[in-house]
Amino acid sequence: MRRREIRTSNDQRAARRVRVLTLLAVLFSAIWITAIGIDPVSWPLLIVAHLLALFLVWIDYRLDIRRSERRARAHLMEGVFSNLPVTAFSVGPDGEVEQSFGKAAVGLGLSSRGGETLEEFPALIRPLHRALAGESVHLEADLQIDTGEIRTYELFLLHDERRGSGVLGFALDISSRKWVEKALQRNEERYRRFFREAPFAYFAVDPDGLIEIANDLAVELTGYSLHQLSGLHCAELFAHSEDKSLLGSDQREEVIRNHEVELLRADGSTFWGSLSVQPLRDDSTLVGRGLIVLDITQRKQLQEQVRQSQKMEAVGRLAGGIAHDFNNLLTAIMGYARMALERVEKDNRLQHDLEEIQKACRRATSLVSQLLAFSRRQIIEPKVFELNALLRDMDPMLRRLTREEVDLASHLTRGLGRIRMDPGQMEQVIVNLVVNAQEAITGSGWVTVETDNFSPGQTDGRAGTLEDTAGRGAALPLEQEWVRLRVSDTGSGMSPEVQEHLFEPFFTTKEDLSGTGLGMATVYGIVVEQCSGQILVDSEVGKGTTISILLPRVYDDVDVEEEPLPIAEPTGGNEQILLVEDEEMVRELAAEMLTSLGYRVIQAKNGLDALDCIEGREQEIDLLLTDVVMPKMGGEKLYLELRRRNPEIRVLYSSGYTESAVIHHGVKEGEVPFVHKPYTFDALAQAVQVVLKD
Repeated sequence: MRRREIRTSNDQRAARRVRVLTLLAVLFSAIWITAIGIDPVSWPLLIVAHLLALFLVWIDYRLDIRRSERRARAHLMEGVFSNLPVTAFSVGPDGEVEQSFGKAAVGLGLSSRGGETLEEFPALIRPLHRALAGESVHLEADLQIDTGEIRTYELFLLHDERRGSGVLGFALDISSRKWVEKALQRNEERYRRFFREAPFAYFAVDPDGLIEIANDLAVELTGYSLHQLSGLHCAELFAHSEDKSLLGSDQREEVIRNHEVELLRADGSTFWGSLSVQPLRDDSTLVGRGLIVLDITQRKQLQEQVRQSQKMEAVGRLAGGIAHDFNNLLTAIMGYARMALERVEKDNRLQHDLEEIQKACRRATSLVSQLLAFSRRQIIEPKVFELNALLRDMDPMLRRLTREEVDLASHLTRGLGRIRMDPGQMEQVIVNLVVNAQEAITGSGWVTVETDNFSPGQTDGRAGTLEDTAGRGAALPLEQEWVRLRVSDTGSGMSPEVQEHLFEPFFTTKEDLSGTGLGMATVYGIVVEQCSGQILVDSEVGKGTTISILLPRVYDDVDVEEEPLPIAEPTGGNEQILLVEDEEMVRELAAEMLTSLGYRVIQAKNGLDALDCIEGREQEIDLLLTDVVMPKMGGEKLYLELRRRNPEIRVLYSSGYTESAVIHHGVKEGEVPFVHKPYTFDALAQAVQVVLKD
């Protein structure tokens, strides 16, 4: 039987016994008085009987009070706990629940009268035994309620010292709180992960500018450990004093967005960052500032490359703009000097002067050629050839270019691949590299020229894995095979600052500024811009320099050089040439040259003028010699119009413009006869003869 029911039954039996004894005492007194009467001897017995009846009445009264108090206390406890989220229960020494209260009691399978056993909850068995042994137990447990749902409860099991045995228990449903705690924990973990793995460096600083918190990328970018950053003043990270003032006390409340700053690493090196600053407040009180730094070093490098490219493009456009007029002038000067030389006697004093004029013109032509090569506007004649063969042919000339105290060594790899480019341009690249190498040597030293086949990922004994330290050109394609030319010296080497400007036009390291500053710019224009090659630079101050030129390897057959035709003898005027040139000096010179060769010449200053000059005589024209770019009507349109009228007419184009301009106006190198300005008497004579013989 349940303990509460047993206790109630015992109280009821005790009350019934008291009432029965009281009734018996009263009946005994009544019978005694009726049967025997009252005498002095009976008085004590009657008094005792009445006292016993009164005592029994008092005992019944006390039992009623006790029952009333117990009922009131039970109602009070039940009323209190039934409206609280806490479930209270008492457990006897045998582990059986005696009584329970609270809203959650029913859900846990406990009734207000008790009688259940906690063995239905395995998670509570061991804590209950500990509590029965006199220990106070506090725990959290997941318990299954009558709906089958698992709920989390916080339980307190207290030893019932009043009874000497048993346990008082309190259970609070904390499922909602635990869900909120887990959600907060997940959110906090997300925040921590975002903070640690953010793609930007973050610093939290106090109002005085001392760093309190930094994330992983901040540690990685600065090179400081987290311990070193903690307590470091944020101004120590700035490379320039004007940037340190951004975080001064008078700017504490200021919001800064995307300010570019140069920052210092722990090792003294620098990197570029985009800085944003946001004040941190607790209510209205400033508690610090948050600094966000985005690493923009690569972006700055790309911007510098774009700026450099734009600078080169601007110089190239300048070179292209002056090439036409400058080459026209050189054509006239060289042509008239050549014709004057033929007219003076060999021992005449003018002969030397005219020869010097020609030398000066050739130097000027070379200077323009370098500008055009640098700016990708040089007219080229690409051919397939072997680099080793070219180097062997150039060896005597290269040795003459180097000083006596500088030794020139060559190491040419057998089985070297072939390349396709203009051989003249390759000679220009080699000469510039060798001259620069020997000029970098003070006193005696070595210049070494090497060739080999190269593939991406291949390592270099001196430079390790090769990379484009000049910062130009794309990454080397893995599938591309290269032919490599290396020119090394034992000179003074170059600092990183010098290397940054190495390929800029007109940049020179010579103190007397004796160089033009176009040597390496020309190499860059030829190798990278025209031939889709790469330039790799490995240099260290005091340890020399190695310049590696990578050119795409080709597997075509070597182009065979054709023997130039002998200069044509005067033909007696059988061919008639229409000469169209907008520059009067060049037109007069070319007409004189052609006339001296025996051709009949008709001159015109542009396309429209030429059509007017030969109106009705188109069939008499054997050759059209025309400039490509002219006002009103260019050379290509003129040729197309004349060919419509005379399908047998031939054409020879001439231009001092750059390759891109010539292509823009319809003449593609190698597809039509072309003579480049400034041309010599022999070059013009041979070009005309080739076209007329074809």
